[in-house]
Amino acid sequence: MNAFPSFDPQSEVWNHLESGLQQARDELLALDPRDRVTAERIAAALASTRGFLILPESKAKLLSVEGSLLKYPWIRHATDIEIAEEGISRANEALRRYVTLKPAISARALPQSAIDYLKEAAASYLFGFDAACIALCRATIERLLKEFLVAKRLHTVAELKRLGAGTVLEKAKQAGFRGAEDDSAKRVIERGDHVLHRSIHEKRILKKTASDSVNDLVLAALAILA
Repeated sequence: MNAFPSFDPQSEVWNHLESGLQQARDELLALDPRDRVTAERIAAALASTRGFLILPESKAKLLSVEGSLLKYPWIRHATDIEIAEEGISRANEALRRYVTLKPAISARALPQSAIDYLKEAAASYLFGFDAACIALCRATIERLLKEFLVAKRLHTVAELKRLGAGTVLEKAKQAGFRGAEDDSAKRVIERGDHVLHRSIHEKRILKKTASDSVNDLVLAALAILA
């Protein structure tokens, strides 16, 4: 640490990415203004097809010609910009989200199956895929609770296979999983059920809900692993 210079970095990481993206945008200035507008509109339309996946019949023609359109370098360039803009806007928020997460130290390691879910949940939160994060937190706690019951030799993997998260939590409580962490697990499951089976909250609420789900998941996981 003593080798660090006395002055701080002068530019934020994301400013450099934004500068690079702006240089890519500036390339489009080489086009006639009308051609530039056309290229940008086509690019926005092409990029949106992957954002929705299921499209109305009015978009069928666009899908049929997208391969041909992307053979034009300027359209491909404009489409690349559309995709990059979303990626950078999500990455730009990542450090602020990073500091809201509260990692913890556990006496025992997580099972690998739960680690895979948890990594996806954390990455989804960091990069703003909040509904996915909430659902993955629910999947992670369900996995951990099933591991808990199997480890206690109260149930087999086959017996638990078709049981939902709420039912598994009740069985875990009967097996001794109790306290504030039990409430944390319940909240994770309820939030996940809301997203999966009822509706996706508005963006402002969704972000807070995702953060709460990740942090509740950590609390519940520590108790399960204790």
